[in-house]
Amino acid sequence: FKSLSKGTSGTPANVTGRGSGSMGMAAQFTAALRRRASLIIIDEDKSATNLLVPNCIQSSDVTPLSVICKNERDKLGDSSVLFAAATMDILTAEADRILKFGDHRMYAVGRDEFRVKLKEYLRNAADEL
Repeated sequence: FKSLSKGTSGTPANVTGRGSGSMGMAAQFTAALRRRASLIIIDEDKSATNLLVPNCIQSSDVTPLSVICKNERDKLGDSSVLFAAATMDILTAEADRILKFGDHRMYAVGRDEFRVKLKEYLRNAADEL
């Protein structure tokens, strides 16, 4: 966060008070990075999506994880981020490794292959608007 939301005090690096769920998630994620956690696990179903991927009405005060993975990966240090997702394609497109589960098996999906499919999907979705 570049600024604080209502109900919080301190600085973006050291927040106190009652903020939103995304503020809590950001604080926990930042604390894990500060502790140099070797693995940070994020479950899409329990996450604050505005911290994961950008959207068309989002404030510029928040830098989503997908943007950090793409442009500022060094901010993650030596921490690995494991993201369990089904619909966060923009974040998945920035992954080093993509695994797909089907028929009780795990399959590797190439990053380039995934991005080609995502571009096609997004083009079709945009055409439908």
